[in-house]
Amino acid sequence: MTRRPDNVALALTQVSAAYGQRGVLHDISFTLQRGEMLAIVGPNGAGKSTLLRVAGGSLRPSRGEIELLQRPLAAYNRRELARVLATVAQENPVAFRFTVLEIVLMGRAPHLGAFRLETRHDLAAALSAMELFDLVPLADRPIDELSGGERKRVFLARALAQQPRVMLLDEPTAFLDMRHVVEILRQFRELCARSGIAVVATMHDLNAAASYADRLLLLSGGARLALGPPDEVLTVRNLEQLYGVSVQIGRNPVTGAPAIFPGGAMKT
Repeated sequence: MTRRPDNVALALTQVSAAYGQRGVLHDISFTLQRGEMLAIVGPNGAGKSTLLRVAGGSLRPSRGEIELLQRPLAAYNRRELARVLATVAQENPVAFRFTVLEIVLMGRAPHLGAFRLETRHDLAAALSAMELFDLVPLADRPIDELSGGERKRVFLARALAQQPRVMLLDEPTAFLDMRHVVEILRQFRELCARSGIAVVATMHDLNAAASYADRLLLLSGGARLALGPPDEVLTVRNLEQLYGVSVQIGRNPVTGAPAIFPGGAMKT
């Protein structure tokens, strides 16, 4: 295994994955630096969620290598992995009527001692995460009484309460209203800068990805189409190839990031 720079939090090298005989990912390589936010974008079925599953260890690659914090991903046991890596899936079913606070506290499980009892430090970490996602007023509400957007924020808070060094987020802004989309992406951007957490997020909103992510990975048919800063990869050629629609690219007047304006379907 090649020794990587200390600032590399996650590295995938020629990773492929399959469901049975059906190949889903094909020779994906990238590195993620500490404090960086990487957005994975592409159409439905491009392999975005599968890539997160492979990077998080819930799906074994059919080939290639994955390193997390200078160690092979396969070398971590489950408890070790949960202390440094947090994952939020698109769907997060809950079998019982736990309250918001109880669910966020579950994020502290990898850090609990032999008696599995939360300390004041664990409660403080959970409350801090809840404050960040505007959940304190909902602390005693059962999870099954929440809206889809509120539930999404609960599981993001649970992941943050783990105090991980790498976060893998599958559509973190799904079901959220405009206010919470902006607030949550801004919070993650600030967390990356302040604490050095590395974040990988799948996203459908190209304009949000361009405004908040350091780099974008464009996936097409399970393969890498482009990887780099938004200005470099969000080109008319790339996006028309990726989505099959005509686009125009301008500038966000507030952030200066690329702004995507889709047109109609391309003529064949």
